[in-house]
Amino acid sequence: MIGTTEQRIHDWAQWSKAGGPVAGLGFKSPSLSLIRQNMGGGLPLPPLSDDDALLVDAAVQRLQARSHDMWLALVCYYGVHADGRCSGSYAATGRMMGCSKLVAQQLVASAVAWLDGQFEAVRDAA
Repeated sequence: MIGTTEQRIHDWAQWSKAGGPVAGLGFKSPSLSLIRQNMGGGLPLPPLSDDDALLVDAAVQRLQARSHDMWLALVCYYGVHADGRCSGSYAATGRMMGCSKLVAQQLVASAVAWLDGQFEAVRDAA
């Protein structure tokens, strides 16, 4: 399930950076905004329904309230943080957070596992 959760988080991150359909939700990519302004369109949203994206978004918000360090590592690693330089790099995430690459990797893995538990609870409730 963790692989599925990682893909879901990745898709959510792309959805957030692309703007999603909800005003004010997630990080808005300045580059994507320029593309949309100058080319009259945009890039397609990832294959994630708005309902699923909002479910992930709500779970990530709960993670922020529970563990700021895990949340920060997750949003930096997946490139959703306003400082998008960390995207996909444990080393860059660690530098931004002031910790080692290994600690950053452990924080991201813990965040993914916590989110997987949140998604499992939602599946069980349905």
